[in-house]
Amino acid sequence: MISRQLIVGGAILVSVVYGAVENAQAVDECYWRKDRPKRGESPPGNGWNPGGPNGETLVHYDTIFIGVENGFLDKEVEKSLTVVIKGEGAEDLRIRWGEGYYELNGKSKTSTAKDREGKPSEGPEDEMTFTMTFDPQPEWEWIQLGYTGEKKDVTFEVTATSTCTWTGDKAGPAEELHLYGVFGFPGSVQGEMHITEIDIFPVNGTVNTSVNPWFFGPGAGRAWSWGFIYTDPDGGARPQGGVQFSTDAEGLKPGDFYEFTFEMNEEADLEYAYYAFDNDAAEYQRYDLNVSPKVTEWRTVQHHVGVADFGIDLAPEAVGNGWDGPISETRVTGITRIEADFAETVVLLDPTAVMVTDGVNSYTPDSVNLVNGNQVLQILFNPGVLPDMTCYTVDIAGAIKDLQTDSDCMIRGLVADVDFNGVVNQADVDLITSLVGQPVDATTAFADITADGMIDSNDVSTATLYVGNAAICDGCGEYVGWYDGFTDYDVGSQMDGQGGWFGWDMNPAAGALVSNAQELSVPNSVDIAGASDLVHEFCGADSGKWVFSAWSYVPGDFQSGGSGDTAGSYLILLSHYDWVSPGTDSAWSAQLHADSFTDSFRRDGDNPSSLPLIKDAWVEVRVVIELDADFYRVFYDDVELGVAESWSAGVYGTGGFLNIAAVDMFANESTSVYWDDFRLVSSCPADVNDDEVVDIDDLFDILAHWGEGAGPYDVNGDGTVDIDDIFGVLAGWGPCP
Repeated sequence: MISRQLIVGGAILVSVVYGAVENAQAVDECYWRKDRPKRGESPPGNGWNPGGPNGETLVHYDTIFIGVENGFLDKEVEKSLTVVIKGEGAEDLRIRWGEGYYELNGKSKTSTAKDREGKPSEGPEDEMTFTMTFDPQPEWEWIQLGYTGEKKDVTFEVTATSTCTWTGDKAGPAEELHLYGVFGFPGSVQGEMHITEIDIFPVNGTVNTSVNPWFFGPGAGRAWSWGFIYTDPDGGARPQGGVQFSTDAEGLKPGDFYEFTFEMNEEADLEYAYYAFDNDAAEYQRYDLNVSPKVTEWRTVQHHVGVADFGIDLAPEAVGNGWDGPISETRVTGITRIEADFAETVVLLDPTAVMVTDGVNSYTPDSVNLVNGNQVLQILFNPGVLPDMTCYTVDIAGAIKDLQTDSDCMIRGLVADVDFNGVVNQADVDLITSLVGQPVDATTAFADITADGMIDSNDVSTATLYVGNAAICDGCGEYVGWYDGFTDYDVGSQMDGQGGWFGWDMNPAAGALVSNAQELSVPNSVDIAGASDLVHEFCGADSGKWVFSAWSYVPGDFQSGGSGDTAGSYLILLSHYDWVSPGTDSAWSAQLHADSFTDSFRRDGDNPSSLPLIKDAWVEVRVVIELDADFYRVFYDDVELGVAESWSAGVYGTGGFLNIAAVDMFANESTSVYWDDFRLVSSCPADVNDDEVVDIDDLFDILAHWGEGAGPYDVNGDGTVDIDDIFGVLAGWGPCP
């Protein structure tokens, strides 16, 4: 296994090892970068540097991002990332990392970039070892090093090897190394064939002739030869090159499994022309060697009079509501034509298998066809069949032969929702107004909502008629936690519309600015000041135990807005958030605020409480929410603020839901309060003292509250703290998952 080595401060050795369990092995190049990648920016392109940082200087709390080409091994293989910190002073170092899991001294635990300080309770002196496993492999991981205690600059000299070694119990297709089998996964040749020649041509990109192809299988040995060829068996020119394997021996028979590996340039897609020569039939057969067809793009298409047909690209993985929800069809004709592109020619097995639903009703397309050389699936509806203000799911599973992934896509039918946030408001009208006079093309067609070939006052006046409309999308997918450290955003940029944040009631004027005046995780935080009323929604956190945390920095000259009991700058957690009907139907469950008039950090409710306000320092605000038992607790700088209260009852007993819907950062015309490192992660009920580990302290707490009713110490939720709760602690012993 090849490791990356980071030399820290000249005395601390940090080894970063990528790997996966079991034995089979393949090698691929590692990549690194210092700026945080955005979604989809996986290696090798998009700003990634090959090899290691090689002497790059890092300072206190600096971060490096390390990745390999995504999908190198089968996603069923468990991978691991091990970080070993050795040398004098290791106990004074801190390591942080991104999403995934980590294992400390043999105990697994969920990792959500939480600080891990000091050396483990086990292990040699001056050494820390962390192993994080993740399945499936993420696109990249980040590692951050720094000293605990007072912040100071520390220089880390970083060196690394140029490759990573991944090992696993099975191997699959990669971006550059491609393994295919005969009569077996992932690509197969069917039928009673006797194969003595195999020709493979990449359709996109060129073969790298500096790398020898590889053929492996039972009895292959010297019986098979290979060479680069530039003409296929049909006589067609293949200027990008191809690989030919051939033998004078018996060849391949049904039931044999062989692997063919060759290297292409990294920009090449997984699309091939494959020929196999049947020695018995004395003829070539051409086969599609892709593992399975996959959708490369979804879009909704309309005709713009006198110009052309234009599509609005959809986001197939988008779920829920708000900015993170599905893309909208903005034009007045509504959803009439949905298209799915494929990277290869596909076969339409059953047009009736195409399903379009709104969660309650199903809609039958007027026609389903393959066009553009059988590489585009076209789903057509007559105008008006799919109502406006509705969220739809389109699923083509069963319609396309061998389609195994990317079978569905959500789309909102919402005329004039040109900023794609699921509600039509003045911001949409303003956006169309800003584009008046622009030519209608692929980049502006969404604003020609009348589809008359012009972006003009008619579009503006028409959009005005739709203000107030919204499309609600049910379904969240699996909620696995959330983190935002504001590292992805430009300093001074408006958070409204970025990263799932938006102004209250979808009002851009209620946004907030990204700032580097203060930061916990470099380089940015968010500045909540003045008119800021910034919201982030959650979807799917509706059962179990959750921990919400965020870090606040209150400057020494902070001044509260408002007056009396409502003065201050707020952090609010809601169990229901309704941005469709502004000002109504939302449910506030936890309401906290910093107040300069009383120099306190306050928790509102029927039983209010407060602690002294900490200024000029980063302080964690943590809210532990047990939805199944219906209570929550608040901690300010690790000190409990008040007592456990009902979550669903709301701040003042006005009623709510067993759900975590949103966080709202409301400045209330106060001066700046900086916030950073927001998280919402699941936790475990047996951790009654909420320190993220189930241990002897939790047993002592249960004994101290023996006989009490429902609450944080009633682990099994039966309404009484008793022996069953002790058994619950013993069953959950160790770090929370």
